[in-house]
Amino acid sequence: MLFGKIALVARRVAEHPRPTIRHPVATHWCLRDWRRLDERIEGLSNEIEAVARLNAGCERLIRVPGIGPIISNAMVAAIGARDVFSKGRDFAASLGLVPRQISTGDRTILGNVGERPLA
Repeated sequence: MLFGKIALVARRVAEHPRPTIRHPVATHWCLRDWRRLDERIEGLSNEIEAVARLNAGCERLIRVPGIGPIISNAMVAAIGARDVFSKGRDFAASLGLVPRQISTGDRTILGNVGERPLA
């Protein structure tokens, strides 16, 4: 089904001619703004990396594969000290990762972890 939608979009794009640039000045402004935003993002990324290097919790999290300075800063800001949760399961539940639960009578079976929205 997804391939059919992609093919439909590709066909529609191919049927329409490409627009010509009528306002080179507006294009220049957009390009200039884009470069400014790139510079600003680079500056903010450098600041976040500097903060992560100063925080021991962030440094510890950065060592985990797939976690960089931005995610480590967000986790430290959201959680604070690591002793907030007594178990890893509590931390996972705070993120919204909860096991699938099958209950019959007095017996509860916890299955694989699935992602459920928090609200």
